[in-house]
Amino acid sequence: MEKRRKGLFLGLGMLMVVVIFLVIRFGQLPQQSDSISSTNTNVKETIEETNSTRSSETIEIMETTQSTQSTQSTQTTTNSDSLTMNQTIQLTANEIENLGSEVAYGIYYFQTGEYYSNENNQSLISASIIKVFIMEYIFMKELDLQTVLNGETVATLMERMIQISDNEATNQLIDWIGVEKLNQYFQEAGYLDTVLNRKMLDFTNQGERIENYTSLKDTMAFLQKIYQHQQQAPYRQMLDILLGQQVKTKIGNQLGSELPVANKTGELSDVENDIGIVFAEEPFAMVVLTNGVENTEAMRIAISQLAYVAAYEK
Repeated sequence: MEKRRKGLFLGLGMLMVVVIFLVIRFGQLPQQSDSISSTNTNVKETIEETNSTRSSETIEIMETTQSTQSTQSTQTTTNSDSLTMNQTIQLTANEIENLGSEVAYGIYYFQTGEYYSNENNQSLISASIIKVFIMEYIFMKELDLQTVLNGETVATLMERMIQISDNEATNQLIDWIGVEKLNQYFQEAGYLDTVLNRKMLDFTNQGERIENYTSLKDTMAFLQKIYQHQQQAPYRQMLDILLGQQVKTKIGNQLGSELPVANKTGELSDVENDIGIVFAEEPFAMVVLTNGVENTEAMRIAISQLAYVAAYEK
């Protein structure tokens, strides 16, 4: 009997141990599960934050790359436009060079300093281009414009010399001033390639190929001087006379009446010249001197096309 009691107590004790063990065991499992779930949640949030950060950085890198590519594209377009302008002028100028045995041309943009030219600075036959240097002499030497020569004032003769290229008016002014004085002034003023060897309509000397000469360098220097000092006397007066030009067979032919052009032409049987300032959106000086021309009409068209390209396709 005593042994049964001891066995019963022993069994109850073992049962209590088992129960306690089970309580303890199953009571901890939820806590561990919550901890694991919390840990998993934290890990998940960390991963998501990392992915978000990486995604944000990727987007920023892509945006930076796109911005760089856009900038490079813009730069390429700008360079391409500049190259296209140069090519367009070159192609148009090539037509002029093909039409004359000796050609010098230059286009100078005053605002940017861009200069397109074949850099031919040899002396070429000037024809009536020489008249702009005679006009400059009269103004720079401050001669009396009201002096009367054969019933006309110097001012009137000078305007006719430039605006309608009147050869008789030019010869009267040459006789009044003197060939030697004019040539001396040309040298003093830095027009080293410009020389007056004969008067206008001197067919005897012309038949012997005695001609008047100038160059791309001299004519471009004259135009730049006029433009740069256009608000000052006497350059303003010279510019006004040039703006009144009535002969527009070349530079001004395709530009339209709304675009001011201050120019002077020069022609002989095989010479087609024109120099001028074009007051386009980007003002420029233009010089074309051509000798040995066979097709004068084609040359005039080619020069007018070059002026159009320079004015409207810049």
